Amino acid sequence: MRKKLLSILLTLALLLSLIPAGYAADIEIVDEPVGADAPGGSLDEIVIDPVGADALGGPLADGNIVASGKCGDDLTWTLDEQGTLTISGTGDMWDYNWNTTPWYGYRSSIMTLVIEEGVTSISKFAFLYCGSLTNVMLPESMISIGWRAFESCTALTRVTIPAGVTNIEDSVFMNCSSLEAIIVAEGNQYYQSLDGVLLTKDGSALICCPARKTGEYEVPAGVETIENWAFDECSGLTAITLPDSLRHINWGAFSGCTGISEITLPEGLLSVDSDSFANMNLHEITFPASLQEFRSGSGDAVFANTPIENIYVAEDNPTFCSVDGVMFSKDQSELVMFPTGRTGSYTAPEGVTSLGRKAFDGVLLDEVILPESLTEIGPNAFQFAWDLTSLTIPASVTTIGTWAFAYCSLTEIRFEGSAPSFGEGVFFGLSATAYYPENDPSWTEDVMQNYNGTITWVPYTPEEPEPTIIASGECGESLTWTLDDQGTLTITGTGDMWDYSSGNKAGWYSYRDSIVTVVIEEGATSIGAYAFNMCTVMTSITIPEGVTSIGVYAFSDCSSLTSITIPEGVTSLGNGVFRACGRLTSVTIPGSVTSIGDYAFGINSSLIDIFVAEDNPCYQSIDGVLFDKDGTHLLVFPGGRSGAYTIPDGVESIDGFSWCTRLTSVTVPASVTNVESGTFTQCSGLKTIYFEGPAPKFGSYSFSAVTATAYYPENDPSWTEDVRQNYGGTITWEPYTPEPDLNEITEDYTRGTASVSYVETLGSGETVFTVSSEGDRPVLVAVKNGDEYTVIPCTTDENGVHRYMAELGPDSELVIAFKGDVNLDGAVKSSEVTMIKRAIAGTYQFKNGMAELAADVSGDGTIKSSDATMLARSIAGTYTIKW
Repeated sequence: MRKKLLSILLTLALLLSLIPAGYAADIEIVDEPVGADAPGGSLDEIVIDPVGADALGGPLADGNIVASGKCGDDLTWTLDEQGTLTISGTGDMWDYNWNTTPWYGYRSSIMTLVIEEGVTSISKFAFLYCGSLTNVMLPESMISIGWRAFESCTALTRVTIPAGVTNIEDSVFMNCSSLEAIIVAEGNQYYQSLDGVLLTKDGSALICCPARKTGEYEVPAGVETIENWAFDECSGLTAITLPDSLRHINWGAFSGCTGISEITLPEGLLSVDSDSFANMNLHEITFPASLQEFRSGSGDAVFANTPIENIYVAEDNPTFCSVDGVMFSKDQSELVMFPTGRTGSYTAPEGVTSLGRKAFDGVLLDEVILPESLTEIGPNAFQFAWDLTSLTIPASVTTIGTWAFAYCSLTEIRFEGSAPSFGEGVFFGLSATAYYPENDPSWTEDVMQNYNGTITWVPYTPEEPEPTIIASGECGESLTWTLDDQGTLTITGTGDMWDYSSGNKAGWYSYRDSIVTVVIEEGATSIGAYAFNMCTVMTSITIPEGVTSIGVYAFSDCSSLTSITIPEGVTSLGNGVFRACGRLTSVTIPGSVTSIGDYAFGINSSLIDIFVAEDNPCYQSIDGVLFDKDGTHLLVFPGGRSGAYTIPDGVESIDGFSWCTRLTSVTVPASVTNVESGTFTQCSGLKTIYFEGPAPKFGSYSFSAVTATAYYPENDPSWTEDVRQNYGGTITWEPYTPEPDLNEITEDYTRGTASVSYVETLGSGETVFTVSSEGDRPVLVAVKNGDEYTVIPCTTDENGVHRYMAELGPDSELVIAFKGDVNLDGAVKSSEVTMIKRAIAGTYQFKNGMAELAADVSGDGTIKSSDATMLARSIAGTYTIKW
């Protein structure tokens, strides 16, 4: 029961997010009944019958109204002091969620429910926990009764379904523990009652068996589906016989049938749902050859709180099998379900690659040993495993699903390899210590989160066993390779490596999922085409001095590679060389590289910076973006960057924004004359493009798969209809009138989100002006003379007006930017905190003097680590930067 309540709470967390706003807006509360928030008393009887008040022995006594409101477009409700809830009007009741009915706070005071003629439906959850309700009357107009409408009406004994009802959703009488019989009125065309049990008219689905039914029960022939919670809490049943027609056992169907100790499932059964056999007294079960699936919903495992010790499967079942009473997929690659009644230790066999959804949910084991073959731990795999205190995760595991360890008792978790991908809420409710290999670069701060638990991350130094060679071969005329059992691929010898292709694989290709580290020793002079393509678990590679070329697609799809050092001496990088390296965050290009192929850094969702040595004759890096040496051609924009980007003035041709999915806005300066084909391909987040000058030449697929609005200067005749095409995307072209400069404002790095207003010019020749900005973000104002920028002090008066005073001659240039906007792109982001730190360390150069002033967040004339701290706290909302 404890697990069932926790499971319901998990369901509640999802349902509450769906609560419709405003349904209770018209409620008028006259007086609050005593105990409105209490769980409620008992419900003696609900009579759902299309008759009037006379059926209760006379009209109901009048009472003063204590609360009222609306519960449908044309429905109203009243509650009187005698506990009579009356619903009047015409049409359907509004659709409610869990505890959102307007009378929910009065549920323990409601004694009688009167639904008058004209009302056509009862919402889901409508009378949830109305524990004092004793009488219910439905009109002949009633058509539908919603999901869990009378849940937990624990004293309900008899129910009559009127002839006009055409829809009864499942679980309507869930947890009605005193229910003895369900009667269907004569003439109903959709439902029938057999021995007090509710079924569909055609007999294909059993909807509800009264919880008070006792002894042996035989499900009628022809029933194909046992609906959700149909036998919920039928603890008096001692045996049940299922018909050959049965195909589906739905969620919680037999939950709480504690008197049943064995059950025979018929051949022909196709599916079993969550909680189907929860809270029972079964010790073993055999699934037939026909079983095809377990439909795991938001509830517990199939056998939650049931002491099942062996799960058997018919040998000729094509989908599942049983090994020592444990359920597996037919090929034994997935452990589907472990018996919840077993205790002690269990070692999962080698060859298992995945633990299915809820595989160990609710088990009593105190030890589980996972195989080295395991790659995936499925969602909810160990939830509610309350006796399991420690677990070792093999190095082979790459994925851990959502809620995998929720509500289990783990206090110690040891990861033997690289960081896996963690799903949402993996450690929900845990307080544990997690150990990880300290020298593994994949264990970043971003990875080591709590995941809804309280996790202390502690590094450890793994013991290094002696490696064993498991494969070897040749990879060049004078080069050989070896692969050991620790995942290290070593290449030895002299000369060039052979080139490979998608059809002619490298000798180690079949072992690619085992290669973690690559070491190329001195003597090798090239890395061949496609050499390490698809080595998805490789995290590092050592490239020696002497290598002069790296072939096409050599490292493409190396999705675990986080960094790489290209040695001095390499002159060429082939097409697609680092394509789809999803964890690569930065690349440094040495001065020797004179050729970089197309798409060399394409589809890299984590790449933030491309750095180029200053002595490189062909390329340069401007703020981490790759350009040609003279800065006129933008070659590659890092795919991991987000937000807005302003292309620098002077750039004439742009390329290399493809697959930058987090880029939201681009400003194209007037200097750009060429936008190459495919430039913005698959930039799915790009919504706004600003063109500041004449129309450039566009390639055929410049905006392939992009949906965005492009703004262009309204009065520029070069922007013809022939120019304003989609170029492979869906582009809405909007003209705009460029704002004229306000006298001396020559550089506005706020992108128009700050404005300057001139107030007066003093006799001294000084001009007074005010500055305002969106969100009152602090603006930096400077006068530019040549390449020198001089800050103008700001004073803020008692009304919050920011005033500046400066002598502005006819040649003065006024410049504005946001404080902390180090890259002058109009937005202040966490990446600029890193830029300040790198500038202090000497590894970053500011764009110009204005950028350097923007980095001086404190405004004291020097750039210190405290400026980075202030900016970080400002972004986090814990510090306000002064104007």
